[in-house]
Amino acid sequence: MKKNTITIKASTSELCSVRDSVKAFIGNGLDTRETGQVVLAIDEALSNIIIHGYKCDDSGTVKIEMESDRSSFRFVISDFAPAFNPLDIPPPDIDEYFNSGSSGGLGVDIFKKSMEVYYEKNETCGNRLIMVKQREKQHN
Repeated sequence: MKKNTITIKASTSELCSVRDSVKAFIGNGLDTRETGQVVLAIDEALSNIIIHGYKCDDSGTVKIEMESDRSSFRFVISDFAPAFNPLDIPPPDIDEYFNSGSSGGLGVDIFKKSMEVYYEKNETCGNRLIMVKQREKQHN
């Protein structure tokens, strides 16, 4: 099993380095499309935590634990922002979304469609968003 952990300040300026770290961690373990999906999903989750959870207060931190084995990549994102379960958000009505002229607000749907997503909240570890991407059989 391969593992890596990074901790960032709750600042959108940290997102570029996280994207690079996730790409490096995945390496050749997924195809280009799948890697892009994972990077986008994690970026969207972190953006929501930083912007909506911490309100861009960079005194907060977010920890990203990355693990991989022969069958999957697992990312655990932990923070101490106010509790928020993204799994409670219903999928958007895309027609209504475009008709209303909305922009933004699709991040949760993007990461829920790209990866298996689980949420936990407890006093010890705060919010934990667990995101799993299964490997295709040819990626050993």
